[in-house]
Amino acid sequence: MSSVSQQQHADRPPPKSSTESKVEMQQLVLPRDGDVESHQLHSGQLLKWIDIAACLAAERHCDKPCVTVSMDGVYFEHIPRVGNVVILKAQVTRAFDSSMEILVDVRCEERGNAEQPKVVCKAYLTFIARLKDKMKVKLPFIIAASEDRTEYFLANERRSNR
Repeated sequence: MSSVSQQQHADRPPPKSSTESKVEMQQLVLPRDGDVESHQLHSGQLLKWIDIAACLAAERHCDKPCVTVSMDGVYFEHIPRVGNVVILKAQVTRAFDSSMEILVDVRCEERGNAEQPKVVCKAYLTFIARLKDKMKVKLPFIIAASEDRTEYFLANERRSNR
């Protein structure tokens, strides 16, 4: 490794496995979270939960406070209803120099029927670590686990389309 390359990586934390950032959240859809007439979950509440899950995964990856930079288009395949349990699984798919992509997979299940969770949506978010001095934070690179390699390689393509 050249001295320039060694110097560029000297201030970067060591790489982490993609599985180290995994976060799973479960939220019970309460009446306050849904529409009074249709009893469907408000999409804004779901987007808030997605953002929280993604932020937890990002902070777990870099051990620093993180902020949302962007969220790709989110398309709902199923709308959870009051009384459903929403399951959010988030993890960092790729870390670039100072930004990272997080995938959040969202499903829901009826209480008492955990065998048949329904796909709600997938969301890709971009986060950066933020310190008080506003300096860019170099992130640990990802070592993609074998089951995560496809997402890892596609992250570059998604990034260029943003």
